[in-house]
Amino acid sequence: MWQRASLKQRLLVLVLSAITLIWLGTAAFTYHDAREEFDEVLDGLLAQAASLLLVQTSHDLDELETEHAPLLHKYARRVAFQIWDKGQKLRLHSANAPQQALADKEQGFSDSTIDGIRWRVFSTRDESGEFLIHVAERTSVRDELAQDIAGNLLQPLLFSLPLLALLLWVAVARG
Repeated sequence: MWQRASLKQRLLVLVLSAITLIWLGTAAFTYHDAREEFDEVLDGLLAQAASLLLVQTSHDLDELETEHAPLLHKYARRVAFQIWDKGQKLRLHSANAPQQALADKEQGFSDSTIDGIRWRVFSTRDESGEFLIHVAERTSVRDELAQDIAGNLLQPLLFSLPLLALLLWVAVARG
């Protein structure tokens, strides 16, 4: 069948195939690079939230109320925090945080799974070493946002490919 196709059809298929492969390769590279940058930005936000909690631990923790904190963003329920006294007693936590520690690690970033939910966790201690703070984000949120980014990257390619095919068809036919 390929040998019975006209020169115009073969040329169009070859050019569109080459362009599609190059676009997909470019999109994959861009997605991978953007995902790494995106994860770094989200990790930075976790670290920043932990630093704010560190500042707050200098006040009396018993005065803080987290049960009635307003939801200011649609992803607010997917971020959790815990403040542990001497790493042993859970002193304060967000409503969606589990009762067990979000991470085994006491400093830096880690990944954990608790009750089937995967978390990206940033952990740190205050200067005195009295309080251990975990700030975590569900990895499903990151994956969902990354898929949205990928869709936004590929959408222009998917819309422009048929237009490009039409223009190539016209150009080859006129040539």
